[in-house]
Amino acid sequence: HSSFASSYHPEEEGTFYLILRYISNLLIDQVYLLTLAILMLWSITYISWMEFVLLVLVCFLCICPKAKEASYSVAYPLVGYGTILVTIQYFLLIGLPPGL
Repeated sequence: HSSFASSYHPEEEGTFYLILRYISNLLIDQVYLLTLAILMLWSITYISWMEFVLLVLVCFLCICPKAKEASYSVAYPLVGYGTILVTIQYFLLIGLPPGL
């Protein structure tokens, strides 16, 4: 009677898997910084006044003393705002002539 948990030995993993696990843990620990960088790139790429609001919010989060906690507190409204922006851009692009 053996289960996966009893037969799992981390020392038998290859170097590639250890490196992959280290990189994934590093990315997960720094996900809020990556999110802020992606939001800055998004707001610079799609230039409009609504994106300017997003850029100001991200800049505020970057200078906030507790950036990680502040990022977590505005995550859901930020996702909602981003979804609204993408939806508006989608509907605005539907009306384009077929040649564009």
